[in-house]
Amino acid sequence: MRKILIFCLVVLSLCLSVCFVAADNATEIVSSGLWEYEPLEDGTIGITKYAGEEEKITIPSEIDGKPVSKIISMGWIKCREITIPGSVVSIDHNPFSSSSSLINIVVSDDNAVFAFRDNALFDEQSKRLVCFPRGNEDKKYSVPEGTLIIGQSAFSSCHNLKEISLPDSIVEIEKAAFSGCYDIKEIIIPSKVTVIEDQAFSDCESLRTVAFPEGLTKIGTNAFYFCSALRELTLPEGLITINDKAFSYCTGLSSVSIPNSVTEYLGNPFLGCDKLKSILVLPEHPVLAVIDNVLFNKTEKKLLYYPYALMNKKYSIPDGIKIIGENAFADIYELTSVDIPDSVTDIEDGAFEKMAKLRKIDIPASVRNIGRNAFASCRWLEEVTMSEGVTNIGAYAFAGCGDLEKIAIPNSVVSIDEGAFSDCAKLTVNASRDSYAVKYCMENGVNYTFPGANDWLNN
Repeated sequence: MRKILIFCLVVLSLCLSVCFVAADNATEIVSSGLWEYEPLEDGTIGITKYAGEEEKITIPSEIDGKPVSKIISMGWIKCREITIPGSVVSIDHNPFSSSSSLINIVVSDDNAVFAFRDNALFDEQSKRLVCFPRGNEDKKYSVPEGTLIIGQSAFSSCHNLKEISLPDSIVEIEKAAFSGCYDIKEIIIPSKVTVIEDQAFSDCESLRTVAFPEGLTKIGTNAFYFCSALRELTLPEGLITINDKAFSYCTGLSSVSIPNSVTEYLGNPFLGCDKLKSILVLPEHPVLAVIDNVLFNKTEKKLLYYPYALMNKKYSIPDGIKIIGENAFADIYELTSVDIPDSVTDIEDGAFEKMAKLRKIDIPASVRNIGRNAFASCRWLEEVTMSEGVTNIGAYAFAGCGDLEKIAIPNSVVSIDEGAFSDCAKLTVNASRDSYAVKYCMENGVNYTFPGANDWLNN
């Protein structure tokens, strides 16, 4: 009994040690009344949540004897007015964006950093507009001259705004700065702005016109996500990088002109643009080329984007292409057949994801890698032929292919990642008896068979 007791105490001690290590690595959040806060290294604290429902909130200058120096977040709040004490010297991004009724922000006279003027909260040291209150009913707003930065989520979900004017002094527009401003119809981006950050204008569904500055070099991920009123885009000369999903689900977009300066076209910037028919690229472009309305990276021999609006039933990828790019055919509804040539070596993540009418696919011996979600949710896909040569099948590569009944996996496959065949209720994998594929199926509950599997007398 004593040995058992000692063993249990040792196990308990180890468990407690693990818990304390985990706690040391985690962010400590402390509750005090209606407030939650995070202790900071300098002995002060940062507000992370307020649980009250008052119309007027006064942030205390001190909680539990510790100075409040930072507002990290306020959580989901419902108020019309917030008072910021003099002790607060740091606000990283708009912590008040959840309050649709907020109209006024009162800043204590002894606060040396922040000020509420021109109907917005500013960090006067960095000249950053931190928050334009969502409850403000003004239809038009002009950011004051001298402002350098539109802060992260500064105008997020300001549904009343219909017009916004940015001064020439602006040099930076941070992440999600205007996300959810769904009534803004036009934006002129100032000449000193070089980067449009991730989600900067996402869900601006009425946005019809964007004037890009000549000095712009990068458009971030989901920067114009679901800007469904955009019709035509002429991207500026000097632009270098278009990030993945930059204009995703701009469902009204029909034409895009890409300048010669673009050398980094990442992922699929036009995912879900189901009316996009025309991508204009000059013949002398150093990287990109359009062949039969399909966009390619000619230096990498990579198919980048197959336009949604082509409405073809079948498509043959040109011989010589080595890579089928990330999300290149994703969400293409009409295609029932895609011929992959022997030159292709890599099928990247999501390359054929959600191709609803794709029935059969032959993967040639040249292919080595099938990426994550490569054929996920191809719900009518019935048969896959995979030649000897494939070595890796990525996570969830065929997940959700509900009609998939058979797939032959060759002996060359030595890696199958998690969930590769999840939610494939009709599937039976064909593979050699002692192959990696059969072992994977056994360990992951996937139906399988192998030559001679029914020959019970000899096996």
